[in-house]
Amino acid sequence: MTSKELVKKAIHFEGPQRITHYLPDGRENDLFWCAPWKIKEDKVIPDTLEWTNKGDIDQRIDCWGTTWERTTGKITNAGQAKKYPITDMTRQAEYKFPDFNNLKDWTKRKEAIEKNNTMNNPKYVLGVLSFGSMNEGIHNIRGLQNMFMDYYEFPDDLKALIARFAEKQRESIRMLADFGADGVMAYDDWGLQDSLMVSKDLIEEFFMPYYRKNWKLAHDLGMDVWMHSCGYIIEILPMFAQAGLTVVQCDQQQNMGLENLSEKVGGKSPSGALLIRKRLWLMVHPKMLGNM
Repeated sequence: MTSKELVKKAIHFEGPQRITHYLPDGRENDLFWCAPWKIKEDKVIPDTLEWTNKGDIDQRIDCWGTTWERTTGKITNAGQAKKYPITDMTRQAEYKFPDFNNLKDWTKRKEAIEKNNTMNNPKYVLGVLSFGSMNEGIHNIRGLQNMFMDYYEFPDDLKALIARFAEKQRESIRMLADFGADGVMAYDDWGLQDSLMVSKDLIEEFFMPYYRKNWKLAHDLGMDVWMHSCGYIIEILPMFAQAGLTVVQCDQQQNMGLENLSEKVGGKSPSGALLIRKRLWLMVHPKMLGNM
C-alpha cells in the first residue's frame, strides 16, 4: 500500500495498516505538503516596497498593499500592519488582488506534483491554496478592527469582498486538481484562547456560503479539504465538518479538550474528519484522541 493510499484510508476511516507519518525526524513521510513558500524556484510576487528605513522605524509595503512597520534594525521582527489598501469599504470593488494564480508562476509546483505521482510509492499531495486564508486574507487588507465594524456598517460590501476572494480560492482549487493534488489546504484562525473571534452566526452568514461552495468544488474534483485553525473553535467544528471539511489541523487542542473534540467531530464529517497535532506532525485517527 502506497503512502498516498495510506493517508486516504486514514482520513476516510477505511482502516489503514498503520498510523500515517509526517514528522521532521528523518524517517520517510507519507505526506507531500506542497506550499508556495516551500517550492522556492517558483516565482513569488515581491513586496511593493521592501524594508526601507524611515528614521526610527523600518517600513515595507507587501504585495497586497498593506504597510508594515517595525523598530529600526529589528530584522527578526515581522512588524505590525499599520495601513491597509482598502480604506473605504464601499469602494472594495476597486481593489485588485495579487496575481497569485498565474499559471506560469506554478511551474515547479506542477512539476513536483507530477513527479511525485509517477513514483513507485507516491505520497499524498496536499496543495496549499495561493489564496489560502479567506477570513485572515480579508482582515489583512482591510484591518481587523475595520472588519469587525464592517459586519454591521457595511455588510453587503463585506460579503462582496469575501465573494471575490472566494472566487480566487476556486481558481487555486481548480489548478491544484489539474496538477493531480489529493487535497487542498487553507488557513483561517477563528478562535481566541477561550472563545470564537466573532459569533458563530456571523461566520455562518458571511463565510459559510463560500466555504460550502469551495469545499464542494474540491470534493467534486476528487480532493479532500484540509484547514488549519487555531484557538477555541470547538463551537464551529461540527458546522465545518458538515459543510465538507475533511481534516482540521490545530495547534491548541488542549484548550478545547481532546475528549470533547473526539466526541464532537471525530468521524462526524460526511467525508471523514481528522485532527493533526502540528507540533508533532503526527496524523491521528479521531478515535485515538482519547488515548493521547
